[in-house]
Amino acid sequence: MAKRVFITGATGGIGKACARLYAAQGASLMLTGRDSTKLSELKSQLEDEFAVKVETAILDVNQVDDFKPAFMQVQKQLAGLDILVNCAGTLYESSLMTSKIEDIQLQLQQHLTSSILLAQFASRFMVRNTHGGSMIFISSVVAMQGSAGQSVYACAKSGLHGLTKSLAKELGTQQIRVNLVEPGFIETALVEHYSQDKKQQIAEQTCLKRLGKADDVAQLILFLTSDAASYITGQNFAVDGGLTLTNGTH
Repeated sequence: MAKRVFITGATGGIGKACARLYAAQGASLMLTGRDSTKLSELKSQLEDEFAVKVETAILDVNQVDDFKPAFMQVQKQLAGLDILVNCAGTLYESSLMTSKIEDIQLQLQQHLTSSILLAQFASRFMVRNTHGGSMIFISSVVAMQGSAGQSVYACAKSGLHGLTKSLAKELGTQQIRVNLVEPGFIETALVEHYSQDKKQQIAEQTCLKRLGKADDVAQLILFLTSDAASYITGQNFAVDGGLTLTNGTH
């Protein structure tokens, strides 16, 4: 039976890379995001190239009321769920002194509260499976390393560590695995505003002397949700080219 996969932020860099890898393996996909046009375009591309079942649903993780309708589509279109990959999120950069309360609350909702809600809805499907399921949340190396001007973002992302480990313990008896992926500097639209000089400077700080690609992260996610990783849960994995090693963390 083809794996049934729910991906948030599916039209973003990492989300799209994940969608392509799962489609190539014949998975049935529920792709979610905020832009219906982009979702429709991605759906058409994947169906044409891989001849797989692709469904879409609008899900803005900042809007609590979007979650239930999106998962109702899972029941209607996929009749169940095996894998959740939460790729939705934005990079918020602001000094502590200039961070507004509404931006702080939005970051917590976008990265942390939304992950809790996604886990709630997804687990209700996965407990019905005899084989359980797998969840992937995406944090950032900034969560452990810290970064000036990203304290709110780092705070929201670091909460996913506790969530991942606690859910792994809580859901493990149902054979539901939960893992956390921590990208370093990955070349996606999220960091387009960085200058080439700044990108080169960061690349030089990695052990591999290059920046990451969305596919570097997606390949790990594909493995962690596969049967080959059936004994891995509650873990966090950095995909950063060794950036945190050279900065003396991890």
